[in-house]
Amino acid sequence: MKEIILASTSPRRKELLKRCVEEFQIQAPKFNEEEIQCLDPRICAMASAYGKAYSIFSEEQEKIVIGSDTIVVYEDKILGKPKNREEAKEMLRLLSGRTHRVISGIAIFSKEDKVVDCVETLVTFYSLTEEEVEAYLDTGEYIDKAGAYGIQGYGEKLVKGYTGELENVIGLPIAYIKSYFQNIGV
Repeated sequence: MKEIILASTSPRRKELLKRCVEEFQIQAPKFNEEEIQCLDPRICAMASAYGKAYSIFSEEQEKIVIGSDTIVVYEDKILGKPKNREEAKEMLRLLSGRTHRVISGIAIFSKEDKVVDCVETLVTFYSLTEEEVEAYLDTGEYIDKAGAYGIQGYGEKLVKGYTGELENVIGLPIAYIKSYFQNIGV
């Protein structure tokens, strides 16, 4: 079996990939996702996943490389990682009581195959009080999280429900990856 590389240093993606792949390596992608400028959130997510995977695959063509990027979108506005607490507060207020999309771009490259796609999950927040927003921000969990929350931690309390794959919201569409590997016999 070919070696697999996850083009990410995210501990969340590492834990998720362990659910469907026993052995893999981790390499930090040599790609800056901030450089991507596009209007369609799905294209942005796929372009970032492509860039991450290709930055490793270009030097490791005998291996399977997986890249992914997850973005949060409300009414076609991409909510990236907040720069500070105030920006995180604005994002949480915007999402309060509303449904937003979480889109993960996925890129899987091997010598035989190159797949770039995306998976979307709808997430609905409870209507949040100012105290709930402040209490969540006090956890510090919003740091380095698209949309200023992590559904797998304290952020779970903000979420009323979701439609789609939970793992996609956490950062890696595992059902998609499992299906891909089943189709190629890995």
